[in-house]
Amino acid sequence: MPLPARYNVDTDISTEIKDFLVIAEREARDLRCFTTSAEHIVLAILTTRKGPAYKVLCNHNPNITVASARSFLTDLGPAGEVVIDNEKYTPSVTRVLTKAVEIAISESENPGTTRYDATGHAHTWHLLAGLLTEPDDRTVALLEHLDIDPEAVLVELGK
Repeated sequence: MPLPARYNVDTDISTEIKDFLVIAEREARDLRCFTTSAEHIVLAILTTRKGPAYKVLCNHNPNITVASARSFLTDLGPAGEVVIDNEKYTPSVTRVLTKAVEIAISESENPGTTRYDATGHAHTWHLLAGLLTEPDDRTVALLEHLDIDPEAVLVELGK
């Protein structure tokens, strides 16, 4: 499921998010998943241990670890999302990326409301906001396991 025509994954997301997606793909493979799902993006944020998205999560749980997240997802088992036409991302990832781009564009079009960046490119804080505003059941379960309150994080992100 490609991004809507007005968004271009190659030009509308930052190099930072592209790097996170590569890490998320690796996390998915390590968990023996055939496709990258939204919960793998959470793992990518935790794996890097840097950037605004990681800092926001740590503000809500200073004891958060990627090992705990991986263990939980291993116990949960593989995701059951269906991927259309051999896409490498599940529909949940497409929704998250689309939402992240929408938030970034909205902020760039309304400079008075822009909290982080006025370039219109989606960055990790937009990715985190996208994850929390377009959550799937597995991501919600993972965040609950990590003792992260999505509503409180969205408040901190200004969403």
